[in-house]
Amino acid sequence: GLRREPWYNVEYHVSSIDSDSVASWQGHQTMETPIDKSQLSLPRPNRYIPRSLELCSDLPEEAKQGPRLDKPIEPPTMLFEDDVGRLFHRLDDRYALPQSSLTLLIRNAAVQNVYQRGVGNGSWQYNDEAALLSSLLSGVLSAAMAQETYDADLAGLNWSLSLGSSGIKLSCFGFSDRLPDLALTILSK
Repeated sequence: GLRREPWYNVEYHVSSIDSDSVASWQGHQTMETPIDKSQLSLPRPNRYIPRSLELCSDLPEEAKQGPRLDKPIEPPTMLFEDDVGRLFHRLDDRYALPQSSLTLLIRNAAVQNVYQRGVGNGSWQYNDEAALLSSLLSGVLSAAMAQETYDADLAGLNWSLSLGSSGIKLSCFGFSDRLPDLALTILSK
């Protein structure tokens, strides 16, 4: 009959395993369709598993000792700026973790807008169809990348793609050692 476990008050049932099931797990020929062991294999090596969990060598020694949550957060430093874009960087010296985050904003007004010609220079106006098509494309890319980035997820790397009025935002977070590999894979697709 049914039993009830004491911690979560969930019902469960205990029974013996029939011999046919045990034989099928052992690969005996008592099954209707036996398991073909040649079809079983180990997964391919996960190229996103970090090779090193060392902290960034640029961290000050006191930051390598552990979290310093009381330390104020410094603003990022602009490393580069030209007509195409700007690049900012901030070294996390508060948490002492071998992790990084990358946020890339690709400015593109056409993600949710259309250009309306008019008097003067014209302007960008919100457009339902443009927003819907961009959302559809974003969803298709995310679904298409699911298998490619599954190993990254298992190895502690995450990514997201979001759309907004200013463009497309790609965010990647996880272990520093392999984060560039994930970001470049997504960007190349």
